[in-house]
Amino acid sequence: MPTSGQIYKFGPFDFDGDARRLLKGNTPVGLTPKSFDLLRILIENRGRAMSKSELLETLWPDSQVEEGNLAFQVSALRKALGPEAGLWIETVPRYGYRLSVSIVTHPVADLPAGAPAAGSLAPAEAPARRASRSLTTAVLGIVALVVAGVVLFRFPPNHTTPKAVRPIPLTAFRGFEANPALSPDGKHVAFAWNGEKQDNFDIYVMAIPSGAPLRVTTNAAEEMSPAWSRDGQSIAFLRRLSGSLGELVVIPAAGGPERKIAETHEQTWFSPRKPAAIAWSPDGRWIAAPHREPADRSEGIYLFSLTGERRQLTMPPLGFHSDRMPSFSPEGRELAFCRLPGGFVSEIYVLPLDANLQPSGQPRQMTDHKRWSGQPVWTRDGSSILYVHGDDATKGREIRSINVANPQAPPQILPISDEVSEITLGAHLVYSRQVEDTNIWRAEIPKNGGPAEPELFISSTWVDQTPKYSPDGNKITFISSRSGFREVWVSNADRSNPVRLTFFNGPMTGHPSWSPDGQWIAFHARLEGTLDLFAIAAAGGPPKRLTTNTWEDHYPKYSLDGKTMFFSSRRSGDMQIWRMSLDGKDAVQITSLGPAHNPEESPDGNSVYYHVPQDPGEIWRIPVQGGKPVRMAGPTQPFPVGYTITKDGIYYGAPPLDGGQERFIRFFSFSTGRDKPVVAAKRPFHSGISVSPDSRYILFDQYDESGSDLMIIEHFSLTMAGR
Repeated sequence: MPTSGQIYKFGPFDFDGDARRLLKGNTPVGLTPKSFDLLRILIENRGRAMSKSELLETLWPDSQVEEGNLAFQVSALRKALGPEAGLWIETVPRYGYRLSVSIVTHPVADLPAGAPAAGSLAPAEAPARRASRSLTTAVLGIVALVVAGVVLFRFPPNHTTPKAVRPIPLTAFRGFEANPALSPDGKHVAFAWNGEKQDNFDIYVMAIPSGAPLRVTTNAAEEMSPAWSRDGQSIAFLRRLSGSLGELVVIPAAGGPERKIAETHEQTWFSPRKPAAIAWSPDGRWIAAPHREPADRSEGIYLFSLTGERRQLTMPPLGFHSDRMPSFSPEGRELAFCRLPGGFVSEIYVLPLDANLQPSGQPRQMTDHKRWSGQPVWTRDGSSILYVHGDDATKGREIRSINVANPQAPPQILPISDEVSEITLGAHLVYSRQVEDTNIWRAEIPKNGGPAEPELFISSTWVDQTPKYSPDGNKITFISSRSGFREVWVSNADRSNPVRLTFFNGPMTGHPSWSPDGQWIAFHARLEGTLDLFAIAAAGGPPKRLTTNTWEDHYPKYSLDGKTMFFSSRRSGDMQIWRMSLDGKDAVQITSLGPAHNPEESPDGNSVYYHVPQDPGEIWRIPVQGGKPVRMAGPTQPFPVGYTITKDGIYYGAPPLDGGQERFIRFFSFSTGRDKPVVAAKRPFHSGISVSPDSRYILFDQYDESGSDLMIIEHFSLTMAGR
């Protein structure tokens, strides 16, 4: 316990442990009791890395609590303390947390009077000291009425108390448990898991509420997206073979001989894990899956029969990424699916079907959030669709429901505080809970000898990624969500003095890059559903919008002369490399073979390099004016991946060798035509690599913490959530 009678001051805050008060200046900061206790423990142990288990035991001494509860409290505390908290409450990768902030003490008499204790309702401003008791009582009465109104609005009177919607862990294995699928009788769940060694995804089946997982596939290829037949005897799944090629396979639910139904073709997904992607029709005759034929411009939803027939159900308009995640209504007369304008935004559509599962009308758009709305599943009576919603496809998601007959009505938000990734619904609600944290690392580039060991450089418990050195080497721009949203930040090259540049407060931003004079930073952001290009002064100010399109424009890079900008776009259908003037006009397509993204001009200005996001990925080069492309380096990590060009060669993130866990940043030398490992890493790379102008340091981002577990809400119904 902090010393009695002492106030602990850090930043603009005063902490009084005895009175359970936290003030910012003269303004009380409202903390829940548990958040206050967490802050007290961190202050007591400031400067010391505390393990997650130690924090769990201290905060919940008499309870068995999952790590997700601790992560939630850390997140809530950071939000209450503001943007700087991401630096003060430091994440120690794969261990725990540490409070890293200067603290001074002063007598308790110095604390302003009248501050409420933690857990009480703190007003927006400090109360006037001359306020009378009667006025305070009246204000509290009004507050109580307002709070009651909010509760009644959010949870109508006929709801079961939100405590009934209490998820409990279903799995807690190492690695990723993904793509959950409930059996028709609700007694088993099928899912994909990359195993104890986290080396390959296979299909597993496990009894509910708990049981030993039964591995039903053993192929060396990655297997995902299980779906149960209506009789519960078989499971269909997708097997990823290479690049865009896959197989649709059916296997007995208890394991046994496989049956290949069809070959499938999909472009590489934007994440190492694909969301659940297939659905079995209620009559048991067809399986719906995303697929593209050679003449198709992108993936649509296709039906595959067990006898080898296939037919197309949907095809997205020109410029859209794909149609995915099909889900049949209980009677089979409607198909919900996701239409993706780009890799990180999705909307829910419903396609009417006739008795023969032929389209009987045009798809009807059900959501218009211009964010991520994915994983649609039908309630058992077919009246509503549950789906996963968030700012983008990777973080901060919740479960919502929408009325199929009246999609314009506000969606219902389920009271679940978790990072929901995927859902399946039947007798129970099962979802995957994702944990993901990217940080920025730095290594000194070795002149000779083996690969260098990196050091953790820019980190928080929020996303920190895609670093870029300024042309003079004095600054670093990067993306961080430490403010609660993914925004563009700038720090000094020694990581000090991080400053937030953008304030979109919601739309995803990404991949900042510097102008040659270091005065501007270009980036992409998703304001109206699709990515567009922006630029902002490095010293701060309002961002300047460069493109306004219905297609995806991303990965902007200034030309060496600073007069034009290279970028990747779907405006011609496939993702290709383009060039435009700085006002967004006169766009010219450079590549025609795709997909191609993430361009970077060569040091001599004669060529443009780009990444081909296939499996494995590769780096190619093409003349600035267009022409014949040439493969330069690879293999790279499929996607996401980072690379950068210097006058001497190419640095890029390579996949692990021979199924191992160790990964390397490799360097391809222009002079020798050979490559070698230069930096060792233990975790998958994200998509940022940058070399300092003096070629001394290299920055890169990686997934320091990643995984997902399955959670279950037994005997779930919407009435439990307040319907």
